[in-house]
Amino acid sequence: MFQKKGVVGIFSRDHSSCYSWLIDFLFESSLVSDVRPIYISNTTYGLINGIEQCNFAILYHTKNKGRVNVTDVTDSLYDQELKILSKTFGKDKVIVVIDDLEHTSDEEKKGILEQQPSIKDLALDLFLFSPNKAEKSSAYFDSHKMDESRNKLQQIKNIIRAHNRRRWMKTFGPVVAVFVFVFVLIILANVFGFFLWPRRRYFMRRLNTTISLNKEIQ
Repeated sequence: MFQKKGVVGIFSRDHSSCYSWLIDFLFESSLVSDVRPIYISNTTYGLINGIEQCNFAILYHTKNKGRVNVTDVTDSLYDQELKILSKTFGKDKVIVVIDDLEHTSDEEKKGILEQQPSIKDLALDLFLFSPNKAEKSSAYFDSHKMDESRNKLQQIKNIIRAHNRRRWMKTFGPVVAVFVFVFVLIILANVFGFFLWPRRRYFMRRLNTTISLNKEIQ
């Protein structure tokens, strides 16, 4: 309720098959109208074109390429791309997902953010996932007890849900505010009218009496 579903772009140098689980999860969460896989090449054309297609960005990287080199390190893959995404959408509309990690604890996340501080500066949050596809499937999310992966997926849902609500308020908020204002005015007018009506009748009777007396005098 009170949400305007957005279009999420997943930006990556990896093929969409690497993050098909994430696409499935987003669709099955019922929080998005579409998910656009955006392949990042060595030119900015694809990136800019992809940005125009969506209103929320997920920067995806898999360690299957060998390293966790998102930004701020030697041979980092997404220095400029992360800056462009953050500048275009705003930090609160960008998250980073690093997949296929052996360790996905909070300590691991803290270490990555210390070595690659631009992630924290330019994105709302960082999420780490293991290679275990079962843990990342929506079936697992719906049917198993709360654990680390499920908690992260829930956090992503909450972020997108909040984003949808802000979009709804930005689009329909002013209209709703005007409607509420007019409604309150109508209520107040009726309330004051209810209390003032007896007094009005009293003054009308006095006025009629005065007019009648004046006619008799004449």
